[in-house]
Amino acid sequence: MDKDDEERLMDFIEKQIQRAKQDIKEEENETSKIPLTRPENDAPLVLDIKLKPKPKFLSILNMKQKIKIEDINEDTPATSDKYYKAKGIVQTVGKDNFVGKVKLKTPEEVNGHIIQLDQEYLETVIPAIGKEVLILWGKHKGKKAVVKKLHIEYYSIDVEFEQDKTIVEMLPYEQVSKYINI
Repeated sequence: MDKDDEERLMDFIEKQIQRAKQDIKEEENETSKIPLTRPENDAPLVLDIKLKPKPKFLSILNMKQKIKIEDINEDTPATSDKYYKAKGIVQTVGKDNFVGKVKLKTPEEVNGHIIQLDQEYLETVIPAIGKEVLILWGKHKGKKAVVKKLHIEYYSIDVEFEQDKTIVEMLPYEQVSKYINI
């Protein structure tokens, strides 16, 4: 009765700390006593991992319009370095929406070459401010717009749609590509 509330609370906290320390010591002793041994049959460990199919990162346009321009990046498994940084037009896209046939335009030594590439080896071309782009996927898929601002540090751009003059900000580079009217 002589102890006030504060002293009782301090005693309670101290007891809790002591119990926690004791519990930790007991757990350490228990886990250190269990030896790691391999089973007698020495069979290999088998993991049954069910992987999901590759996610669709880009929904690719109907390429009848032949307007999506791409850059080939350095990881392309091409037979020659001559395709690195080449530019071309996506002609067709496979049924899986990941592989497409690209007709190369530049450099001159590969002009007219048609190569088949997975989308992971392509980069979209981002034009200068005031130039046209095509929205490749998302809410505005298939619409043309004009580049208004580049956010290089965020890998995104602001665009203005030609039809209604609305502005969409911070679209990721992967969502747009330079528009070429062929």
